[in-house]
Amino acid sequence: MKKSVSYNGWTDDIVFLEPDIIYSNRGGQDLKLHLILPMWFHYARKNNEPLDRKFPLIVYAKGSAFTHPEYKEAIGRACRIAEHGFIVAMVEYSNFLEGNTFLDTCKDFKTAIRFLRAHAEEYCIDPDRIAVWGTSSGATNAQFAAFTGNDSEYKTDEYTEYDDSVSVLVALNGPTDLNELVFSNPDFPIAKAYMTYWAEHPQAKQPEELCREASTINLVGDRPLPPVMLVHGTEDPLVAYNQTEKLYEKLLAFGHEVIFYTVGGAGHGSAFTSQILEEGVSFIKKHMKGDRT
Repeated sequence: MKKSVSYNGWTDDIVFLEPDIIYSNRGGQDLKLHLILPMWFHYARKNNEPLDRKFPLIVYAKGSAFTHPEYKEAIGRACRIAEHGFIVAMVEYSNFLEGNTFLDTCKDFKTAIRFLRAHAEEYCIDPDRIAVWGTSSGATNAQFAAFTGNDSEYKTDEYTEYDDSVSVLVALNGPTDLNELVFSNPDFPIAKAYMTYWAEHPQAKQPEELCREASTINLVGDRPLPPVMLVHGTEDPLVAYNQTEKLYEKLLAFGHEVIFYTVGGAGHGSAFTSQILEEGVSFIKKHMKGDRT
């Protein structure tokens, strides 16, 4: 049997990866991001055609217990998100176990947002339509970016003339109170790794202060915040379910727009189901300013 179909040009659900874009350097370590871009962009640039479209951007942070995230583990999900008409930037951040702090990783993520705004024209990004999406420690980074807006206190000295505020937040299974995470159960493997590192590498600040300054629950108050979608598995053995539950309750108490998806029976990584991916995409499309996806 022979069939014929018509070609109507590249569609936005066909994407490609542009990896290893250096956006910063911390302590001699190059920090990279990896872009999932529409195939249309790739061929237009290759053939010197006009780049006359702008795409909304999702800046994505994968979890890594605040060590160096392996972006290759997130490519599948990032591509599935991008297929809905987004550019997705998978951001690496500095490694806690290489002389950095929790707050450093959050600042890195905000630097990446400013870098992307600085290069918006180059990558066909709409700088007015930027959302953040994070999982585990990456969710803490994404929460921090959403909750601190364009606060100069948390900017590194790179791309300072650019705004690092965002329009929407999606956060899955993220630590929100690092003191509780680390000190409530010091024998817990993650807590033990942090304690061991601090003992072997004394810091300028006390561990309690290092945890407090990156605890996103402390950032929620009267200041305006973008719409928030939270997700947590009820059987998470790594980051307690009540970490997200307490953040949800505080956001509600201050009148912020928030929705909380509990994933019954899910553990730490398994809460990121296909349904949650679709809900996250829909939430971003609903709330992103001037959305045209």
